[in-house]
Amino acid sequence: MSVASPQLLKTVTYKDVTQEEIGGSLLHAATSGIADFLLDTDEDVIEVGRELFTYIPLNYRESPPIVDLGDDPNRLNDDLLEIVPEDLSKPYDMHNVIRSIVDKGKFLELQELYAKSLIIGFCSP
Repeated sequence: MSVASPQLLKTVTYKDVTQEEIGGSLLHAATSGIADFLLDTDEDVIEVGRELFTYIPLNYRESPPIVDLGDDPNRLNDDLLEIVPEDLSKPYDMHNVIRSIVDKGKFLELQELYAKSLIIGFCSP
């Protein structure tokens, strides 16, 4: 998906570019943020699509599905004490925090390659 062709850009900018460079999947997953996922195979796409549909309703009139993953609602996780440092100026991986608090660590991240300072995704309620 792009607004110009490689030939047009060469005419205007005198630079050789490929269609992938100006409108390919990596560009839209990492730079423009248009693509939520960048997957290798059709099988991977189907698998992620199936997982995505476990989080969202089939239409706007329905509520999102509630799936009991068997996680104890009163569970305490002492790992958080080690993941998040006492000195909050020190960095830590928020993915580890998310995995430790969501039910059974089940989290589907969207736009993983885009806006590295944000984490967007689905988890079981």
